[in-house]
Amino acid sequence: MKTQQYICRVCLGLGLLLAIFPTQFFAQTQSSLDSLRSEATVVVYSNPELAISKGLKLYALSKNNRSTQVSALIIVANGYAVLKNHDKVLEYAFKADSIAEKSKNFADHIRALGFIAGEYQRLGLSDKALNYLDEAYDTSLRHPLPDSLKFLQGNILFVKGLIQMDNLGCEYALEYFKQAEKVFKNNISSDAINASVAIASNKIADCNFEMKDYKSAKRNYEQSIAYAKKIDAVKNIAYSELGLANILSIEGRIEQAVALLEKA
Repeated sequence: MKTQQYICRVCLGLGLLLAIFPTQFFAQTQSSLDSLRSEATVVVYSNPELAISKGLKLYALSKNNRSTQVSALIIVANGYAVLKNHDKVLEYAFKADSIAEKSKNFADHIRALGFIAGEYQRLGLSDKALNYLDEAYDTSLRHPLPDSLKFLQGNILFVKGLIQMDNLGCEYALEYFKQAEKVFKNNISSDAINASVAIASNKIADCNFEMKDYKSAKRNYEQSIAYAKKIDAVKNIAYSELGLANILSIEGRIEQAVALLEKA
């Protein structure tokens, strides 16, 4: 009996605290969720397994916040994308889109659609990718994105560039990559956007290289490294260094190329 009375007092005390300080309590909770989301996002490319673990924890802790759940699921899907586990990528991406659509959060819906399109592009299913990109773009026209989420337009442009590169070549893809990079640079709202700039810069550099514009390729690979270093994206840095080594090789600077490859 005393135990039950004690529990009741504790519950009553907690209820009074929440009644007196509701804003502070929920602000602290949201702050904790935001912190966990940032931690997970930053390590997606350097430690995808840890990002997946943190993303799943974030999802479990954010039952009353649908938008945070969508973010958590996309982080998990992105981690699996780095690990090339495509079944898991689609599983979590579709779950994220379902939550966004049901909650009528159009920004999250656009974000999930763009991510799904990117995964279909990685799988070589360009028609499916374009369908999801078109749906994301149409949704963004009907429901314009806030400034803090303008980077999502960069995602759409980037994936369209990938599709054009696969189907028609760099001459058609390069402008999409440049537009995407510009959007990302103008909307660096989190550390994750640094990764987006780095990836876009690498693709621009790849096209520069293919089109024999080695000076521009070098500049863009170096820029990619600069942005990737901000978030310790080691795989991205290694990719850029491989590109720089290829340029050195073409220029006849074999020893420097070998040294750079060994570093990468």
